[in-house]
Amino acid sequence: MKKIDRDARVRDLQAIEAEIRPIKRLLGATWTRPMHEEQRRLVWLRARATELCATIAWSRGRLHFRRADWTDERLRAYHGEIAARFEVSP
Repeated sequence: MKKIDRDARVRDLQAIEAEIRPIKRLLGATWTRPMHEEQRRLVWLRARATELCATIAWSRGRLHFRRADWTDERLRAYHGEIAARFEVSP
């Protein structure tokens, strides 16, 4: 198993959080124009943030979330698949 650069993932997560805040503020106000692009961007950012949180948790030997309909093996496999995308060579 290759190493995950946890510090880089935390920085990535902080950057995503900083991008999410103004979009949520904009979407929370009265809409004066179509907001579909902002909604799509927010959905993508939230999914990416979840992946990063799962990767950070996996690097610490934990799971970020659980689903009642998934077995422990499936949860571990899912977290492992996500973490594999962020692995770096030693």
